[in-house]
Amino acid sequence: MVLIFSQDRAQWLPPSRRVRAARPATDGSFEVPDLPPGDYLIAAVTRARPDEWEHPAFLARLVANAGRVTIAEGEQHVQDVRVASRR
Repeated sequence: MVLIFSQDRAQWLPPSRRVRAARPATDGSFEVPDLPPGDYLIAAVTRARPDEWEHPAFLARLVANAGRVTIAEGEQHVQDVRVASRR
């Protein structure tokens, strides 16, 4: 699963249009439609319980290794995401 969430932690509380999850297609591509403009973090997650990604504490654990992306009004953005192995 790919998670994209606002860099502003105040926007992590559900329901939020600025915290979204997407399942990649078989070719690895994914889409997150209707994301409001803003500064986001993006992370690939291999293991998460259902709806765990909606909890601020879970998102906080992803921040250090998340990528950063800024989405402008009406912009479509391509972003590569790699899954980091856990040791």
